[in-house]
Amino acid sequence: MRLGVLSGLLVFLRRDSQESRNMKERGILVHNSQLTRVDIALFFGILMFVMAVAGTCTGKLPGRFGDVSFRAKNPGQYWSALAGYYLGGIGFIGYYLYKVGVFSN
Repeated sequence: MRLGVLSGLLVFLRRDSQESRNMKERGILVHNSQLTRVDIALFFGILMFVMAVAGTCTGKLPGRFGDVSFRAKNPGQYWSALAGYYLGGIGFIGYYLYKVGVFSN
């Protein structure tokens, strides 16, 4: 199901960008309100970081393949998943900031 949603989002983004290009070629002004890959990176970064903070507070995280890892029952799986969420969130947010130009001189 996750792959279906993701592929549907990619098809939607590609179709919107093609329509926007066609309208620009005809001389019609288009307000660029579509999501770009950079915006999606920011969304995933914030989502992962919020999940990591919530997992830190509650002591349980969604794990691989729909599992739930608890801090008390399986600490190894919990801490590795938590580190993955924090690092993924920081990585996606850092990628967004880099592409927007925050780190440029």
